[in-house]
Amino acid sequence: MKKVIKLISTSMIVAILLVMTIVPSFAAGSLVINDEKDTKLKVGDTVSYELYLGDCEEKVEGLQAYIFYDRSYLQIDKDSLEFPSLTNVVSNPDLDNGITFNWTDVQKLADFSKKKGFVSVDFKVLKAGETDITYFISELYGDDMTYLKKFTFTYDLKVNDKTVVKDAVPVVDSDSDNLNRYQGSFTNYADGKGEKNGSGDNHVAIVGQRTTDVPPSGNNTVQNVSQGEDNTAMILTIIGIVVVIIAIVIVIILRNNYNKRQDN
Repeated sequence: MKKVIKLISTSMIVAILLVMTIVPSFAAGSLVINDEKDTKLKVGDTVSYELYLGDCEEKVEGLQAYIFYDRSYLQIDKDSLEFPSLTNVVSNPDLDNGITFNWTDVQKLADFSKKKGFVSVDFKVLKAGETDITYFISELYGDDMTYLKKFTFTYDLKVNDKTVVKDAVPVVDSDSDNLNRYQGSFTNYADGKGEKNGSGDNHVAIVGQRTTDVPPSGNNTVQNVSQGEDNTAMILTIIGIVVVIIAIVIVIILRNNYNKRQDN
């Protein structure tokens, strides 16, 4: 009996050590953004999100766009919000979950035939874990007032002014509430390209409810899946806690049975 109790006690200690190992790594670890493993940020670090637009076959006359992020992980630096290639942009960085901005100029259209800065903004890291910085375009049109069909969006991420992600495909926001609330005539694709220049398995239209139809060309499978955090560490923590509780209960039962036998 003593050997059994010793074995259970040892298992319980191992489980406790496992929990103690997992919890600090989750709580005091790094922050990964957009599943980019090189973006292991520490609390207090500054991350810069820079979105670029290029390959437009026509000049841009107007736009309405959004940047989304999780305020529990990132704190926006409102003064850092910039639009490198546009002037007189109307913006609001005080949305509950992000930033909105719009622009139009019928006299001086914007030329994005080559890659240029579209929007950039800095954030301060508040806690560890995994999160996303996403974008969504409601309107992007030329002088014929129809949405652009050839374009390429890319993005960079900088950590404390050091580039860690460059010319990557930006993540289009796919939260169903955001899609249905902000969907306009423009069609966003997961590969950051338009229906005229996008192709492959990743050329998927991400759209919400709207009165206009998704264009017939290209792969127009609608992706409308809310993005969530990777809870692996938390799940392991819960499993470890359950193991500890079970081990404690078993030890108590065995000890009670052993004591009763001794009394008899």
